Amino acid sequence: MLISIIIPAFNEEKSMKYIVERIQYAINGNSHRGYSWELIVCDNNSTGKTADIATELGFRVGTANFQGTKFRSKYCYGHWLLFIDADTHPRPELLAETIDVIESGVYIGCGTTVEVCLSKGRIAIKSWRCSCQSEFEVPNKLHQIDNLPSRVR
Repeated sequence: MLISIIIPAFNEEKSMKYIVERIQYAINGNSHRGYSWELIVCDNNSTGKTADIATELGFRVGTANFQGTKFRSKYCYGHWLLFIDADTHPRPELLAETIDVIESGVYIGCGTTVEVCLSKGRIAIKSWRCSCQSEFEVPNKLHQIDNLPSRVR
C-alpha cells in the first residue's frame, strides 16, 4: 500500500535537507512493514528556493493554491495521505503508530486535534478547535480495544 507524505512548507530551504533526512529515517525504521511511501512538498508560495531544493532532494512539489481534491489528484497517488509540517521531525515510532491505526481498520481522519474517549460501549469525540462533539456506539470491530495505539485508547 502506498502512503503519501505531504509536507506543507513556506520558506523552508534552510531546513529542507534535514526534514528529508528525518522523514527518511522514520520511513526506514518501518521498512519491514511492507508499505511504500512517496514524499510531496506543498509549497506555500515561498519567496525563496524551497520548491527548487525539494525537487533536487527527490520530492514531488505542488503549490498551496489548490483545493484538496485537485491537489490530491494532481500530486498524490497514495491510498493514505499523511500531512507532516516542515518543522516537525517524526520518529519511526510515529509512523509505526500510524500504520497500526491503518491496519486496525478503526480510524478517524481530521484536520484538528481531537480527544477520543471510550466508555461504556460508546465513543465520544471532542474537537479542541471548535465546540463540536460527537458520540456513537462502539462498532463490533472494536472488541479488542487493547490493540489500539495509546493515543486512541
